[in-house]
Amino acid sequence: MSSAGRRTDYYAGAFVAVIGAGAALISSQYRIGTLTSMGPGFFPVVLGVLLAVMGVFIAMAASDVPTPTSPAHGPDKVGWDVRGWVCIIGAPMVFIFLAEYAGFLPACFAAVLIAAAGDRTATVKASVLLAAGMTAFAIILFVYILHIEIPIIRGF
Repeated sequence: MSSAGRRTDYYAGAFVAVIGAGAALISSQYRIGTLTSMGPGFFPVVLGVLLAVMGVFIAMAASDVPTPTSPAHGPDKVGWDVRGWVCIIGAPMVFIFLAEYAGFLPACFAAVLIAAAGDRTATVKASVLLAAGMTAFAIILFVYILHIEIPIIRGF
């Protein structure tokens, strides 16, 4: 990785840490409560702290990456991966639409499949298996354990 790539990782880590710390700080103004009686600020504070710690780890990991010294390594190609952006932004949009008109199962499956399509190294078989597994997990968690009132398939 070039020094520009490491610098970008430092900036990304710092950005994530600042966002996490800010979220923890803002949400600490709400009642936090205890583990057995959580207040409205408990979950956002925990997520903010975890995000801040993750940002620090991202920045620390950037310093551990060796830089290639061989001139055979060309400069890192930095550019916009339009396919990734479209898939990652499109997945939740498709989920929202399909959850409303088709139900949770097709919405979840399609959203995961579309998001997986953003990875250029993913195969169709792996993406379908990932979508099926995530859909099964999501249905068990949200519909049967958490009792979220959303039809698995509309019309049933």
